[in-house]
Amino acid sequence: MKRNTGNLVIILLVLLNLIVWIVFAPVNDGSDTFARRYAGEVLGSTVIILMSCSLFLSTRPKWV
Repeated sequence: MKRNTGNLVIILLVLLNLIVWIVFAPVNDGSDTFARRYAGEVLGSTVIILMSCSLFLSTRPKWV
């Protein structure tokens, strides 16, 4: 189980990001591109989380 802890943490971070975006969704302003803009912001924030995880893991801290 210890070897899968890091994978679970990364998956939980991504799921937490998605839950926050669903619970605190932006107000629909009625524009035609709202759905695409919303999806782009969700995917963009997810990519930033995953990239920060990869940058953290690339430092190879001994306690990880």
